[in-house]
Amino acid sequence: MLAGQACSVAFVPGDNGGWSLAVRETFDDAKAQSLKACQDKQQPGCRVGASLGPFQFGCMAIAKKPDVGLPSSATGGGLSAVRNAALAACSRANGDGCELAYSACND
Repeated sequence: MLAGQACSVAFVPGDNGGWSLAVRETFDDAKAQSLKACQDKQQPGCRVGASLGPFQFGCMAIAKKPDVGLPSSATGGGLSAVRNAALAACSRANGDGCELAYSACND
C-alpha cells in the first residue's frame, strides 16, 4: 500500500484463471493498470471483479486453488472476515485446497 495514504485496489480476473491486481492512489488508475496487466497476459474476458476506493476503509481478499479454476474475491470492512469469505467462495466453486493469494486493507 502507499505509506500514509488511502489507496484504491482493483482486482481483474480473466476467463482462463489468470488475474491481476493493482494498488494506486485513484480508482481509475488502479482499474486501468489492472485491466492492462490482465490483457497483457493475454487473458480473455478481463473485467473488474472487485475494487476498493480510496475514500472509504475496506479490505479485499483473493483465494484460488493452485492451477485449477477461477479466483474468488471478497471485500468488506474486516480483514479476517474477507479472508474467510474469499476462501469459502473458492472452496464452493473449486473444492478443497484453496489458498489465499492476496489480502490487505486500503488504509
